[in-house]
Amino acid sequence: GGGGAGAFIFKDEAGAFRGATSDFFPNVFEPLVAELLACRRGVLLAQENDVQKVVFEMDSLNAVRKINNIQKDLSMMGQVVQEIKELLTQFQEVRVVWVRRSANVVTHRLGRESCCRELCHSWRLVVPDFVSSDIASDGALEH
Repeated sequence: GGGGAGAFIFKDEAGAFRGATSDFFPNVFEPLVAELLACRRGVLLAQENDVQKVVFEMDSLNAVRKINNIQKDLSMMGQVVQEIKELLTQFQEVRVVWVRRSANVVTHRLGRESCCRELCHSWRLVVPDFVSSDIASDGALEH
């Protein structure tokens, strides 16, 4: 048993919360793998919500570099990275940016909740109650 978890929040160009995902990945123990899988799910959720201008904030610098690298990723996660890149081309405006872990409290709380309960959940437009007090100060979009 066991596994890892990842969470992803997306905001519109004004910095307003638009949605989040929190996923448990059975038998995934590598943090980068969980980050990239959560990113893919977050991008899909943003598309489902018809968001055209979006900023994706991640605290994994390695994941951000892989996604923003114009060259094909030949690593074990290359297929997922390429899928994310292809999905990102469908947005009118998109940025994938690195934020300090201290500015990414909400995603860690969402991920921890998924890992502890071994569940997946997504939220659209409505901030989850247990992180609502953190959402305003999280991320700051100072890029």
